[in-house]
Amino acid sequence: KDALDELTSAANALLFKGDVDVYQRTRAQIMAKLNAPSNPVAATHKLPTEKQPPCKWQYRGNDDNQLHGPYTTEQMISWTQAGYFVGAQSVQIRTVRLQPKSTEEDLMADLMDDDDDDDDDGDMELGHWVSSGNVNFQAYIP
Repeated sequence: KDALDELTSAANALLFKGDVDVYQRTRAQIMAKLNAPSNPVAATHKLPTEKQPPCKWQYRGNDDNQLHGPYTTEQMISWTQAGYFVGAQSVQIRTVRLQPKSTEEDLMADLMDDDDDDDDDGDMELGHWVSSGNVNFQAYIP
């Protein structure tokens, strides 16, 4: 139980500091990130300053509950700087990453192709929903 509490605490600390993909990681990856010697704030369980993999973003509208996006990180930064998606205007947001097909998957798709070019370059990996006010978008700039 103590180990689970420690892991949950660490994951939540990373999540609230903008690491919206924390629940995609293993326990070992989370603990390594928190305890890394290069992490000057490891003892306080804050998000390291390392860059995150590039991604796009989807958000769920507060008024219409509809999904919007995906949008680039640069677009999200611009909107938050303009006062959108922060404070009372925070929305639920998640990362969207395209996972490229393997060579084998790509060849099989070509063989099975019905000539409908849907430009499917891979599978979408969706992050967990978090409040946009808790995301450090700067950490996601490539």
